[in-house]
Amino acid sequence: MDINSNTIDGGGNTGICTSTAMALEVGTTAPAAPKGMVRNNILTGGACTLSATSGAIRSDFVEAATTTDPRLFQNNDLDSSGTPAATLYLDEGTTTKPTIQSVNGLTDTTVGGNINAPPMFMSFTGDLSTEDLRLKTGSACFGAGTTTGAPANDLLNMSRLGKIPTIGAYQ
Repeated sequence: MDINSNTIDGGGNTGICTSTAMALEVGTTAPAAPKGMVRNNILTGGACTLSATSGAIRSDFVEAATTTDPRLFQNNDLDSSGTPAATLYLDEGTTTKPTIQSVNGLTDTTVGGNINAPPMFMSFTGDLSTEDLRLKTGSACFGAGTTTGAPANDLLNMSRLGKIPTIGAYQ
């Protein structure tokens, strides 16, 4: 599994709910961990409202169990914008990694180059028919990706070759 150069929102609504941009889970016969590569993605935990008593959870990335470590987790933007902030990374289904330094410090997977910044979309209203998920000038995602495994073209078929890729679906 190679998940590369996507813009993924956990969805949800402005009410009390649970939303996760990406979760690695296993079936009844789990292959040996670690598995999969996750690179150059914008992961946003969604729009759920959190409260101390609601049990609602907003997460950017979740390892559902000890057997679901990704092999590589590199150059992703874990977007904690919104109030309250989303959990950046849930390690092994139990341990919250609340800072980008703690995510980039994981020892059971190959990590690095991950950032925590608002992506700065051109337009993000919650209505997929009117969204413009290209990035505004000044986004920290520009030039923050890795060329390793990156697709040659972005979602609009613009070439990524010869330049450092932008994190997300658009160059």
